[in-house]
Amino acid sequence: MYFGSIKVLLNLSGQSALRKLQTSLDEPFVEMRLNTFTWDGKLFYDLDDKNEFVLATQGMMQDNENLNDRLSQFLPNANIINTGFAALINSKIKDFLQLQAGIRYDLSNIETFGLGIEGESNYHAPLERGFNSLSGSVGMTINPGEKTNIRFNFAKAYRTPNLSELTSNGMHGSRYELGNSELVPQDAYEADASVHYHGEYLSFDIAWFYNMIDNYIFISPTEDTAANGTSIYEFAQTRADLYGGEAVVHFHPKLIPWLHLKGSFNTVVGLQENGDYLPFIPSSKLRYELRIGQREFLGLENAYLNISAVSSFAQNKPARFETSTEAYNIFNVGVFSEIPLRRIRISMGISINNIFDTQYIDHLSTLKPLGYYGMGRNISLSLKIPVIVE
Repeated sequence: MYFGSIKVLLNLSGQSALRKLQTSLDEPFVEMRLNTFTWDGKLFYDLDDKNEFVLATQGMMQDNENLNDRLSQFLPNANIINTGFAALINSKIKDFLQLQAGIRYDLSNIETFGLGIEGESNYHAPLERGFNSLSGSVGMTINPGEKTNIRFNFAKAYRTPNLSELTSNGMHGSRYELGNSELVPQDAYEADASVHYHGEYLSFDIAWFYNMIDNYIFISPTEDTAANGTSIYEFAQTRADLYGGEAVVHFHPKLIPWLHLKGSFNTVVGLQENGDYLPFIPSSKLRYELRIGQREFLGLENAYLNISAVSSFAQNKPARFETSTEAYNIFNVGVFSEIPLRRIRISMGISINNIFDTQYIDHLSTLKPLGYYGMGRNISLSLKIPVIVE
């Protein structure tokens, strides 16, 4: 909506999700319904041709309900309301320099209802918690050239514990998860810097970040087991540092316009205050891709061959009660093209992921304790036929 020099953007969304887990039992093991309503409103106002002011509000109303008294009810019935208000200003100081600053205030309330029989191991006591916090950020973008920009940012962030972290008590997938009703919001102080160059035949992006987080919330394996022998995972908090970066390079040589080469690398390290590593930190990964394409080839249009791979390095920095994960390499290949047919273009293709059927386990897989491998060879066919409605 436009009101002169003011632009208003409003996004409303509603969602109802039914989760039903069917095991070997005659009836579902889990049955929950989650209703969610979200809103996102922004007001943009151009103070002049170099300064823009933005006011925003975001929020969510959510209710979780267990249905039909199923055997597993690891999350209680709950009502959640989150509301945030923010102000942001973008200022173009010079043609090559832009500054951005913002401030935000959040309110959050979560109310749960008693579930189960008091005194039993799976009992969920009623809970009501309210949180609020002030956060903000300031950033700078420098454009030394038409194709290059350099960015710096510093922010104070905030996250409240969610329903699962506060109240879970029961089987969740392959493990028994135990929440912590005493969790407090985590506060993070984050700095990042990045360099971007996007040329006609070569582009690259390099980024670095460092997070210092007070009361960092995480789930961790323990040496305890539930009554059925399943390992117990508990939510806990600690002072933590997370740092890392990523780099992306894309090259398509001028003399060979049908060839594209792309590679990326990302890594992150997570440390607890006592020097131990954080659990569930992903291993460093290298991704690379070769793409060969032609606008016209044997009667086909926009035909291309795509060969890609993922190299996951060994994760040899596990947390306490966590195990290391071996390195692995996954290779994929795909062929795609378009067929012109009168007024439409039919897109078709075939892709094969994990072409060599490599046996691997990702460090973040929740099925790792069970010894289950990741996805094996997977063949996909695609056909897209556009429909013209006049």
